Amino acid sequence: MTKVHHLADEEIEEKNELLESEVNKLTMRSGIQKTRNRNRGQDRDILKSVVGEGDRAEERKFNTTFSDFVDVKMETQVLATNHPEMVMKTEKLSAYADHIVSDAEIPEETKEVYLDVRRVEKGHPVKGSVLEVFGSGSMPGQFSGAEGIYIKNNGQWVICDVNNHRVQVIDPIQLCCDLILQFHAFPKSFNPWNVTVDEDNDQYFMTDRGNGQVVVSSGQSKILNCFGRKEGIDPTGICLSPDGFIFIGDLNGYVRKYNKSGEHIARTEKGQVSNPWDLIVNKKCIFVSDWIRRCVHVLNHQMQSIRDIGKGHLEGPYGLCFDHQQDGIYVCDQSGHRVVHFNCDGEFLSYKGQGQLEYPRYIALCKDNPYRLVVTQPRCVKLLYI
Repeated sequence: MTKVHHLADEEIEEKNELLESEVNKLTMRSGIQKTRNRNRGQDRDILKSVVGEGDRAEERKFNTTFSDFVDVKMETQVLATNHPEMVMKTEKLSAYADHIVSDAEIPEETKEVYLDVRRVEKGHPVKGSVLEVFGSGSMPGQFSGAEGIYIKNNGQWVICDVNNHRVQVIDPIQLCCDLILQFHAFPKSFNPWNVTVDEDNDQYFMTDRGNGQVVVSSGQSKILNCFGRKEGIDPTGICLSPDGFIFIGDLNGYVRKYNKSGEHIARTEKGQVSNPWDLIVNKKCIFVSDWIRRCVHVLNHQMQSIRDIGKGHLEGPYGLCFDHQQDGIYVCDQSGHRVVHFNCDGEFLSYKGQGQLEYPRYIALCKDNPYRLVVTQPRCVKLLYI
């Protein structure tokens, strides 16, 4: 049996320093990086094909950096295989590569090819993929009328399951149901349409269209409060503002503001909004989707109209969420069967999920991965990779 030579601490430190030095040299270059696959030449051809014709300087830059990077990565793979006690692993170098490519001054289409390859290598679906993660039914983890969604800071998905008269709390790693919130104390069936969570106090605020109210409960399904019936609301969207107020979309044609105790504070003027299915709030503005008017209204915190965005791009706007930089919004265009991305000033950026979504309802951005959107549909829940 061949005896394996284990490196001494000094040797490990020396080799790690050498690898770190090589990686640091690579980070200083603005060329195109690519991790090694089975056919190195084929990988190079894939990326060369998206470099502009005649741009030989860019191609030479790619070839040089590609070769250097693969050499470093191959050395690391050998060390990781033969000497598992090594601290520097292949994935660390791959992470460097991702960072280099993201910051490099190279064509955006070239970056996208590289990042798509990296996502496949990591076992992640590529940009533009849509995966159904929960289907139709009444068992835990199944949905009949999936509507509003809130994603907690710990990553859990809180999803309204209207026709099953419950709210499900989902573990996104195991893709299973961790908790069910369900109530039978009301005159009519509990029909939760949307939800937001005061995580500091473990309080769930759920719009209940069956009884025209907002239900507040603990994580143990204990009802703490109900409000909104006095105002005769038909509640849809709900969100908690950064300064601690509850904003609600009322299909009677209003956006309403409450404190967390359920006291009604203010509402929009009659005719200011028409069909508010969802709303999101940041420190500056309130964004309200209006299905009938085919736009997103932008209001200030005093409920005064600032502007409308999305006209000409939206056929039936529904759910809303901010993008990961908080300077843009994603809109579920239910009638257009897609998600539409705008910046907060209203400039159209892109369509997402065309041909892969069917009546998308509500939407939320994953906390652990800014490239994943959770989208609810009437009978399932999907992941959209952006």
